[in-house]
Amino acid sequence: MCTIGILRFGSDEYVLFKNKDFARNEFDDRLVLDRDVFGVRGLSTWDGTDQASDVFSGISLGANEHGLFCTDANVRGAVGHANYDELTEIALREGRGVESGIAAIRDAVTNRPYLWANLV
Repeated sequence: MCTIGILRFGSDEYVLFKNKDFARNEFDDRLVLDRDVFGVRGLSTWDGTDQASDVFSGISLGANEHGLFCTDANVRGAVGHANYDELTEIALREGRGVESGIAAIRDAVTNRPYLWANLV
């Protein structure tokens, strides 16, 4: 499981962090940068050593234009479930704050099963 957290440096200064617990010497992150969202793509599948089999998924760590930050940490996998990174991206693309981000995730999980993860 990844380590995730947030640090507050001032009244409106925050840092959101996450590590990726991959058993490899290097990893090529994929950045998402558009008008509404900044983030780092996660992986739906990955091999411990071979990057050729990587399949990128939704955003695993990011922020949106409204100041909402969100990240995830894998808890448990299951066959036939959508990647939890998609939930982080849904929160960032649809949320204007924490409450609306949670509502967007709640709507998404009623329509299809997702892998289990912690979201901050």
